[in-house]
Amino acid sequence: MLDLVHRPRRNRKNEVFRGFARETSLSADRFILPLFIHELATDHSIASMPGCSRLSPESLLREAEGAIKDGVKAIVLFPALPESQKSSKGEAAYDSKGLVPRS
Repeated sequence: MLDLVHRPRRNRKNEVFRGFARETSLSADRFILPLFIHELATDHSIASMPGCSRLSPESLLREAEGAIKDGVKAIVLFPALPESQKSSKGEAAYDSKGLVPRS
């Protein structure tokens, strides 16, 4: 237990940080939606993740629009890369013409 003379405010300097430090509440604007993408024209289910699919570029747009309408403010993209582009250092993440920047 800390014996504090005053209450630290360093994490509450602006609205963004104050929002993170508030008491926990669940609402759509606090969620980050993970979306799995690939370059193919059709969606494909992910066997190891029932109910999840790798989305085509067209499906990605529909899914993102729906999430925004539902109040979700953040999306993170997980691209499917060919084995030839994968490395231990993740160089494909810096490719300006890669799947994520194009999406």
